[in-house]
Amino acid sequence: MKKSYLMIAAATAMLAACSSNDTIKEVIIESEGPQISFSTYAQKATRAENSDSTYKLNLSDHHLTFKVYGYKNTADEAVFAGDSVGYSSSKWSYVRNRYWDKAATTYEFYAFAPESAPFTFNGVTNVATQKNGYFTITSSYNKVGDNVSPMNSQKPLISWKDLNTAKTDTKTPDIDLMIADTCRLSGAELKAAQVPETGKVTLNFIHILSRLNITLKTIADLNPEDPTLDSLCVDSIVISNFAHAGTFSEIQNNVGAAALQAGTTQRWTATDKASYKYILDYTATLNPIYAIEALMIPQEIVKDTINLDGTFPTGADEDAPYIKIDYSIYSYNTKDGSKLTNKEHYTAYYNLAYVFGEKTDGNKVAFNEGWMNTLNITISPTTIKFDAKVAPWAEKLNEDLTID
Repeated sequence: MKKSYLMIAAATAMLAACSSNDTIKEVIIESEGPQISFSTYAQKATRAENSDSTYKLNLSDHHLTFKVYGYKNTADEAVFAGDSVGYSSSKWSYVRNRYWDKAATTYEFYAFAPESAPFTFNGVTNVATQKNGYFTITSSYNKVGDNVSPMNSQKPLISWKDLNTAKTDTKTPDIDLMIADTCRLSGAELKAAQVPETGKVTLNFIHILSRLNITLKTIADLNPEDPTLDSLCVDSIVISNFAHAGTFSEIQNNVGAAALQAGTTQRWTATDKASYKYILDYTATLNPIYAIEALMIPQEIVKDTINLDGTFPTGADEDAPYIKIDYSIYSYNTKDGSKLTNKEHYTAYYNLAYVFGEKTDGNKVAFNEGWMNTLNITISPTTIKFDAKVAPWAEKLNEDLTID
């Protein structure tokens, strides 16, 4: 028994000696960087605007949501898989934070706005080689109404009528579809993005629809003797033979960056045409009023002739798009200023391609992606005046008649 106790004591002494000589180290894993966050910009229309100073370049002035897809080359699963990102308190945020992977050497991000847009994302096929993803709209996207842009947000939406289906809607806006440039980060860009506070993923959103603006004004001398007696009111404007539905493929015809910058219709395939009547009832003033700011399916339009009365000359293409302008001139009661019922109605027709007068392909004019075509209409009626003269009597030969 005594021997056993001595062996136990010796073993205890050996363990105590080992513990006193051990080195203990703590390892802090730093495989992740700061939270991934976003900053966004909206592309300005690629054609000149009438009011550059009022155009908004922040996506939040156009949409308050977008969807994002993101990949890194160190994992097969997506970092973002169609996650919704919303704007509030002056910043973009999403549910469940994601963090930068310090081992990744490449990230790619794809996004569209708003989150309710009808896009399908055709995901990357090989994350390691960063095979580009792209967006499509496989079923026809229909133009559904009128869109008022940030440039003219103080104006109310106007009523419109689809003359093909007799459908009428009031104050229903189109969705301004936008897709962000592919954001690819690697090397120095990736390291800069992982800097806290300053390193955000910058997404530049591009308009993929076209837009047609129409402004209205009149001249000063409707009634030179008393300008308060007469007023010109634009009742409606009809846009006819315009493609209003189409499908979209981001990689169709391998459109490159240069074509996108210059403007293209190649990524859209028009599927249907329609005629739309915009019910205005706008009193024209000396200063231009934005009466219509309508989003359009990108398309090329035929340049052909239409007469002012709406008839087509022999040989003209009757499918060429045109606008019909209905307006009236009112007289006012000199006593109380109320409109009199004796308004006079006028109608005029114009081929849109001839109005813009720009050829891009043979006899066609392009309404390209991201282009804003503005038509400024000045209605200048000519007063009917009278200059009465009396025609002289026509003298005939005298004949003599002798009566017996």
